[in-house]
Amino acid sequence: MKDCCKTDTPRSTGKKILNGITSLIIGGLILSAIILTLIRYL
Repeated sequence: MKDCCKTDTPRSTGKKILNGITSLIIGGLILSAIILTLIRYL
């Protein structure tokens, strides 16, 4: 895990932010899908 912390260039930080945003969006989509299925069954 040392490799990721070696270079803290703006590009790497931007990639980290983009990865975080994409993971958040994917997580939100999964959560919304689960909630929708739960509402359907309730």
